[in-house]
Order: sequence, then C-alpha cells, then structure tokens
Amino acid sequence: MVHESRRLREEDVVDAGGLPVHGIARAAVDAAAWQRSWRTASGLMAAVVQQALATTDDLFTMLDSVGKVRHRKVMRLALADVVGRADSLAEIDFARLCRDGGLPEPSRQAVRTDARGRRRFLDVEWRLPGGRAFVVEIDGVGHLERERWYDDLLRDAEIGADAATVRVRLPAMAARYEPERVLAVVRRHLGW
Repeated sequence: MVHESRRLREEDVVDAGGLPVHGIARAAVDAAAWQRSWRTASGLMAAVVQQALATTDDLFTMLDSVGKVRHRKVMRLALADVVGRADSLAEIDFARLCRDGGLPEPSRQAVRTDARGRRRFLDVEWRLPGGRAFVVEIDGVGHLERERWYDDLLRDAEIGADAATVRVRLPAMAARYEPERVLAVVRRHLGW
C-alpha cells in the first residue's frame, strides 16, 4: 500500500547514498500512524527505541512537529512507558494494567549481577517495606522457543535465589486476557 506523508519539512529528509529519504524518527512516526491497530503503533515506537534507531526524545519531538496523526496519543503513552524503561509492548501492557489497577509504579529494567558477573535486567521490580523486593518477568511467546527457554532457565539460575526477593514469571498474554487474575497475583505479593 502506498502512503503519502503530508506536512513534510525539509529537515525531515536526509540523504541516503544520494537518495532523499525520511529520517528514522519521521519514518517511524509515519509508519506507526498508518497502522490499523493502536497496539502495532505502540509496539513500533518501543521497537525503534529498543533497537537504538532513534531516541524517545527524537520521537517525542517528531510527534510534536508532525501535527495531528492517527494514534498520536497512544504513541506518546508508549514512549512515556519506554522512558520509564519498558522494553517491549508486553511490558507496556503490564505497566498500563498496574496503573489502571491502582498499583504503585514499579521500577523497570532493574539491574542484577549474575553468578558470572554479567549485568542482567529484570522487567519489573517493586521495593517492599523491610528491604524486600518483588520482581515480575513478563514472558512473551518468544520465551517458548527452545533456545530462549533454555537461556531463560540458566539466566534465572545464574541470577540466583535471594531470601529478600520474590520473583515470578507471568505470560504476557495473561495481562491482556486475564487482567484481573494477574492483578490478584501482583496484589497478593505486594500485600496490597
């Protein structure tokens, strides 16, 4: 399908081997605006930042300058979650679910050092009274692939158990299809 960008500004165009093309931020905003699904638009914003193609600042600035586009509000919300260190659409969905459920805002991408001295990032973490922590890993369907599952199990073992930390893994789909069940699990562990 052919789409046309309107309100094109000179600074939105860059040279790529002699061809005039849109810069990454403009191309990402246009591509997200052309999506039928707001979820795809949100995921595209997260993916562009996660892959270090553009920064959240670049994308916020572009959203401010392109004018009225489809999914603009949801793109801004997705970028706000990415600024809060959400790394994927599943983490954005989980954060939104917690917010809508009245739960406190967690830290995202908390750093732990594993048994081999490598930095590991945990999806979501709440610090609880008395120094305890509650950590949630949000597993998308990609975590079911054999190699990924294998790596996840070893990663968990290398991070290790900690008497002051409760870690649970939740399927990403559960936040979308069984939100009350997920909220009940999180509330129970938070003592909420």
